[in-house]
Amino acid sequence: MEKSGWTRKNPFVATMSENRTLSGPKSAKDIRHIAFDQADSGVTYEAGDALGVMPENGSDLVKRWLRRLGATHDTNVCGKPLGDRQATEFEIVTPPRDLVRAIEPSNHWQGTMNSPML
Repeated sequence: MEKSGWTRKNPFVATMSENRTLSGPKSAKDIRHIAFDQADSGVTYEAGDALGVMPENGSDLVKRWLRRLGATHDTNVCGKPLGDRQATEFEIVTPPRDLVRAIEPSNHWQGTMNSPML
């Protein structure tokens, strides 16, 4: 079998092509069928293969989130711009508790947060 050339260090970037709910309306769990467009990647999957999903938050969502925080894209968070980290490292819809704690009003951030948890 020929390898596709895509690796953990050289990932194939795919877009989600299907996302439908499989669980019933009264189910306690949200079970979904999700498909990705593999285009001409040569990527194939067999039972037991693993798939890494590294989602990105859309730029409009990141901008709204930063505005809500009263922060700017360039606000330094542990050496990186908060806007960049929000786009690729954090789940905005359900932010980590450590992030919520770090930005609570009682912490009065002043452009830089040095929490190692971020």
